[in-house]
Amino acid sequence: MKIILLKDVPKVGRKDEIVEASDGYARNFLIPNKLAKSATPDALKDHQKIIANKNIASSVSSEEFLKNLQKISEKQIIIEVTANEKGSLFKGVSAEMISKELKKHGFDIKKDEIVLDAPIKKTGDYELPISRGEFSGSVKITIKGAGDKK
Repeated sequence: MKIILLKDVPKVGRKDEIVEASDGYARNFLIPNKLAKSATPDALKDHQKIIANKNIASSVSSEEFLKNLQKISEKQIIIEVTANEKGSLFKGVSAEMISKELKKHGFDIKKDEIVLDAPIKKTGDYELPISRGEFSGSVKITIKGAGDKK
């Protein structure tokens, strides 16, 4: 049975894919749990329209992301957090904190677009990669301890 996936389903496919699934699995699990819908001719036409609209929105979003990357690379973002005299932070700076700080500066960068293996735990200057799909860049941030005059 051909189905259109409404959500990512492990070992079946990703959202918006048209896949073949066994009749029982589709009728008894995927469709009742709203993970998929039957691929009728009308549903396929609607699906194609939705995909076309997503592609247009994605290209606009990509252009905006590229402009943001260019502006971000020119700026130095300063994040102040509490730290001891040796420069060790009491709480690590996460991708989410960096994303919120970027939003304060007018950049719409999501936390999952910031490549950070582990939270930053020391004061100092960092250059972090940012990527969305095939586009990538970097952001320069300075982590300062509250009260530092650096």
